[in-house]
Amino acid sequence: MQINRLFEMVYLLLNKKNVTAGEMAKHFEVSPRTIYRDVELLSSAGIPIYMTKGKGGGISLLPDFVLNKTYLYGYCRERNDYRFFKLRRIKNLMVTEEQFERNKPEKIFNGSQVFEDDFVTIALKFSNEMAYRVYDEFTFGEHCEVLEPIDIRLQIKEKLQRTLQQYL
Repeated sequence: MQINRLFEMVYLLLNKKNVTAGEMAKHFEVSPRTIYRDVELLSSAGIPIYMTKGKGGGISLLPDFVLNKTYLYGYCRERNDYRFFKLRRIKNLMVTEEQFERNKPEKIFNGSQVFEDDFVTIALKFSNEMAYRVYDEFTFGEHCEVLEPIDIRLQIKEKLQRTLQQYL
């Protein structure tokens, strides 16, 4: 499905930084021409993707690009309001020919959203293999270590020890 390929292309580029159209075509089992069309689609959707020619060229994302915590901010027809949508929870996505005029909202947070939960600041250390997933879900397992606060670090350690006991 094209939409899955588009998301995976972005994730590949976040991880590899530069990939040739031929490499992507081989990976996705499509033609290089299909990859070029996909790059155009991603670009028109606002993803800062570009292609360079020549030796060392290929398809890349702008260096500072992140997937905004893999959330999509958009208009919800069901609620008649702007909402954050978690990309992993979008199901039955259909690409249609419908067109609309995109208007940038004045403010994403209008002050009516109140976060009542207490927040705790924690410091995490990620392995290089999982760094690109920082903005995805908190499912890093062995690739992430809670550095602080120490009480949360100890709670996680205790839970892991109890889990390990189930396998001994």
